Amino acid sequence: MSKRLTPDFKTISDFRRNNREPIRQICRQFTLFCKKLELFSGDLVAIDGSKFKAVNSRSKCFNKKELKQAIQKLDDDIERYMDEMDEADDEEREEKKLSAEELQGKIDEMKRLRDEAKELEKKLDESGQSQISLTDPDGRMTSSRCSCGMPVSGDRRTYVCYNVQVCVDERHKVISDHEVTNAITDRDLLSYMAKRVKELLGVEDLEVVADMGYYHGKEVKACVEAGITPLIPKPRTSASRRCGLFSKGDFTYDLERDCYRCPA
Repeated sequence: MSKRLTPDFKTISDFRRNNREPIRQICRQFTLFCKKLELFSGDLVAIDGSKFKAVNSRSKCFNKKELKQAIQKLDDDIERYMDEMDEADDEEREEKKLSAEELQGKIDEMKRLRDEAKELEKKLDESGQSQISLTDPDGRMTSSRCSCGMPVSGDRRTYVCYNVQVCVDERHKVISDHEVTNAITDRDLLSYMAKRVKELLGVEDLEVVADMGYYHGKEVKACVEAGITPLIPKPRTSASRRCGLFSKGDFTYDLERDCYRCPA
């Protein structure tokens, strides 16, 4: 019946791209089905993010700083080749590294690359994003290790990745919600994911646990205002203790006098 038709390497990815909304609806219906079977407690969920490597090499992803540096380097190279071309025209050497015609060819190529870099810089400014990826437009550069096995343990080089957020209910450890994002860190995603899963589960109050990568005062406040109690360890980033000084946590707040008391 299939007349020997076989899928190629793009079949699955094309199907996913062309049917994004139906796939999203199927995932939502499955979650609602699990809710109907009372597989979710609706009291406590855990949120975490994983990095999945995009189909985009590091050399095909740029931020504003890198584009400015690339444009400046190309301008410097063009200027240097122009000087060499002037010398080649003025002096007759027995051994020339490059002829005037060869130098002109390199200059033309440098100008083409510079124009491409400036066009990318313009697109980046218009998009309002912090990065631009050429092969996989939604991917973003991150220094975190990917969940796909790359890079190897201990390798902190940057890779272009997606940040996949997952919410897991505490009763049977079933995924209650997920979202693929291009956020570089998890810091601004706590209230977004917590509100989504709270609405999906249809509960009035919800407790959420997450690691310290989600700790952000603005996000904690947004959760509390939405009836969500976030349980997150506070990161200790102060270098005061290493310097022999008191850290912020050592000071106690006096509510009546509205002041902090120094441990000394």
